[in-house]
Amino acid sequence: MIAPCYATAAFAPFPESNPWPGANRTLRVNGAEVPFRPQTAWPLIAGMPHLPATAAPIGRTREGLPIGVQFIGPFLEDLTTIAFAGQVLRGPGDHRRDRGGGRP
Repeated sequence: MIAPCYATAAFAPFPESNPWPGANRTLRVNGAEVPFRPQTAWPLIAGMPHLPATAAPIGRTREGLPIGVQFIGPFLEDLTTIAFAGQVLRGPGDHRRDRGGGRP
């Protein structure tokens, strides 16, 4: 399964004046402020049933922050999610970095 890591792309760190706002933290999602805590549901899709997941960047925001996706696989198939993520990130027909031996 392919799922987002969070409902938003990466976001700026907490301000120094309030390093951990806890339950009061909000994020802007589709133009609306939403509580931060429910965003942890995305990583829990794989975490709660103990399924392997490989997170990888698939792009960047206009501000240059990474956009992540998680590849979730069957129980005990960790290497499958890693290999699948590698294939997706490399793209079709791009074997330049195949097993580290190819030339860029």
